[in-house]
Amino acid sequence: MEVLRDRVDQEPVYASELVGVLVAVGREDEAWQEALRHRRWLGGPQWQTLLERRAVMHPEEVIQPYRDLVEQAILNSADKRRYRRAVALLAALRAAYQAAEEAAAFGRYLAEMRRGRAITYGWSPNTPTSLGFGVGRGAGMQTATALIIDGL
Repeated sequence: MEVLRDRVDQEPVYASELVGVLVAVGREDEAWQEALRHRRWLGGPQWQTLLERRAVMHPEEVIQPYRDLVEQAILNSADKRRYRRAVALLAALRAAYQAAEEAAAFGRYLAEMRRGRAITYGWSPNTPTSLGFGVGRGAGMQTATALIIDGL
């Protein structure tokens, strides 16, 4: 295990394998920590599986990651099924809020989405990758999120 950890420290691209091994040997907490540390190196299905597993015992810890996935799904204009994916993710997010006994917070989140809050991507000279993040409002986004929310 230590060899794999050392490898991930040198080449994070192997984080997916490390997380998989940790889950396989029942070290869920360590897998979660490694997944958070190396999120960008995990595939979507592996990340969602980890979120589902983590939500059982620690629902409060998966709320923000699910919110991020919902917004990413909505904004993925290359995915023709993005709204269906977002609805499925919203259902999982709602379940996490409820399990964390924060159902009212889910309602506030939906209200934010109805108002058109969404992550937008744009150029920023202050980030090393020239990719900045901000909050934007767009008529198309408002319409899309309203349709998704109404579909719940």
